[in-house]
Amino acid sequence: MKKCFGLLMAVTIFTLSAGYLTGSQKEEVDAGYAAEIKTWQQKRLEGLKDKNGWLSLAGLFWLEEGKNNFGSDKGNDLEIKEVKARRISARFFRKG
Repeated sequence: MKKCFGLLMAVTIFTLSAGYLTGSQKEEVDAGYAAEIKTWQQKRLEGLKDKNGWLSLAGLFWLEEGKNNFGSDKGNDLEIKEVKARRISARFFRKG
């Protein structure tokens, strides 16, 4: 009986110590992953704020009531010159 108890205690101590060691390795992996995510987020934000990023403002045009044509043609309600666009790229309708 004493041998079984001693063996059981040895297995329990070994298991607990192995779990403790594995936990510290997991924290190091998690820290590396967190740093990788942080770097990706910073690069993504820089890309969004870039001159050609999604957050860049190409123009500020107020829509009038009704139909508003948008494109590179001088006859459009909203003429855009800074970027290459079709003669009439889109039509916006404002109601209210």
